[in-house]
Amino acid sequence: MNTLMKKLLAFEIKHNLRRPARVYVKSPDLKTIYGSFSLDNTSAFENWEALTLAQQTELKQFMHNIDAVNKHIKPESNDVLTEFRLRLPISLIHALNELSIICNKENVELNVYDSIILNIIQQMKISTAKLSNESKTEAFSILEKANIAEYKKIDYSSQIQGIFAELLHIHNKSEKLYEKAKSLFGKDKSYSPKALESMASGESNPSKWLVSCAIDLLLDEEKDVNSLLSKDDLFMLWVKPQLDQNLDNDRIIQRLSHLNLDGLIERTKSYTIYLSDIKI
Repeated sequence: MNTLMKKLLAFEIKHNLRRPARVYVKSPDLKTIYGSFSLDNTSAFENWEALTLAQQTELKQFMHNIDAVNKHIKPESNDVLTEFRLRLPISLIHALNELSIICNKENVELNVYDSIILNIIQQMKISTAKLSNESKTEAFSILEKANIAEYKKIDYSSQIQGIFAELLHIHNKSEKLYEKAKSLFGKDKSYSPKALESMASGESNPSKWLVSCAIDLLLDEEKDVNSLLSKDDLFMLWVKPQLDQNLDNDRIIQRLSHLNLDGLIERTKSYTIYLSDIKI
């Protein structure tokens, strides 16, 4: 068996009623403790130099898992984390581990857990929407108990400021943004360069539809939006506001395809189905 299949680290989680649970990073034989961090702050681990590159990669994957759970679910402190059985081909696991090590060498993030957990939640919501009214009520109660019934309100202020800061470099930005707002959302509103500067500095907060228009304009201008936003940011700030207003999802999917964002295409289709089901 390939050595990449062997666990290079052991993670011991100790729960405390008064404080967040703590994770102790150990050798597989449990004889060596490399360090620890709390479940709500994975960045607190400091002893990276004591780990091999492969061990660092394994630890980062574990942290990605924890961070994704905290981000999308925010479980109570007494909600114990446990393993979820997921069967994958050995070849795929080898590829993931090997690619993770290569990415780790160049400080390139490879995070599969965020999309996995997000898609689990989304599929649960989609199936809930398809149930009969009586069962739907029961299912929704189950989702509420798991703290996944609603989209979590996430602070996107820094991302939004970055979007409008990038927008400031575009020639005739106010005019172009006005045309974009009118064509996409039917909004007959214009914003002066001074107003856009205020949004870039965080002094004023733009509407969701305006943020979506700004991203759309940046894409028109072939700006590197991926350097500003994660895939989740793109969905929540660009795609979702348009879908919520029943805009042309075929156009959105075509743009995602052009940007090679296949993961967002599936998420867009799933969310479109979810919206149509909850309106029935």
